Amino acid sequence: MVNADLIIGPRKVGDGVLQTARGDKFCDLTVTYGRGGYYADPALRQQIFVASTAGTGVAPGTALGQTALIVIWNPTGSGVNAFVQKTSVGFVSGTLGAGSIVYGQAASPAAPTGTGIVTITPVSTYLGGSAGKCQAFTWDGTHNILANALTLIRPAYLSGAFTTTTAIAPQVSSEWLHGEIMIPPGYVFGLTGIMAAGTSPLMMGAVEWSEELI
Repeated sequence: MVNADLIIGPRKVGDGVLQTARGDKFCDLTVTYGRGGYYADPALRQQIFVASTAGTGVAPGTALGQTALIVIWNPTGSGVNAFVQKTSVGFVSGTLGAGSIVYGQAASPAAPTGTGIVTITPVSTYLGGSAGKCQAFTWDGTHNILANALTLIRPAYLSGAFTTTTAIAPQVSSEWLHGEIMIPPGYVFGLTGIMAAGTSPLMMGAVEWSEELI
């Protein structure tokens, strides 16, 4: 039999302070994600970031290549690994083609560049917090932005012939990955379409990730 001392009720202490485990009012050991929710601690430590394309929308693309709806680049020498926590896509306008939005990856020792590059400013989920190491980009709908074509990781979202007049409007879709995919330094992770061209389709894409020191 093992005896353990418990302090009943919540408390707040600084990093590095040795504390007795917490118990509830029934003297049972309390095991939780932490006050504030699952991501409260890394958010408080300014380790979670999100990047989204503009509300005007971006062409999702039709095949794996050197373009993407949105890409996250972890710079060579950043000193961090980026863990993808969540992705989201949303419909803006036009008619989407049938197919899928997929996850892709590619080696990228240097930052995405080119005539069609559009820089996205990531935001810390600690609102007003400091910027992270990773950078985010999208394309202008015409020109390549990646040195190497994306290779498929897996499909993520389905696409159909949605329009602004569809009776049941398409909903924003999100997937929690909880760190399933890691972006090491010198790599990009992206969302892109493998789908029919549709008619002037525009979508939004977003990626949320955490950064951990290597």
